[in-house]
Amino acid sequence: MSRMKDLYMDIMEELELAELNFHEIAAKFGVTHEDVCIVWDELSLQHEELLSDRHRPIEADASWYDLEY
Repeated sequence: MSRMKDLYMDIMEELELAELNFHEIAAKFGVTHEDVCIVWDELSLQHEELLSDRHRPIEADASWYDLEY
């Protein structure tokens, strides 16, 4: 299972670099274009969640640490 997780993380890192297109990433890692699209969708969801957390209202008793972590 760790091999799959490592592959997933490698594809995610390659997507974040934005140097190769999806087909090139698929060829580099020996996966399908659809697999790269799935990782892209997951990455997009993570970024959306991060942005939505940053725009949430700040509670009066929330500390800086609570907001960042």
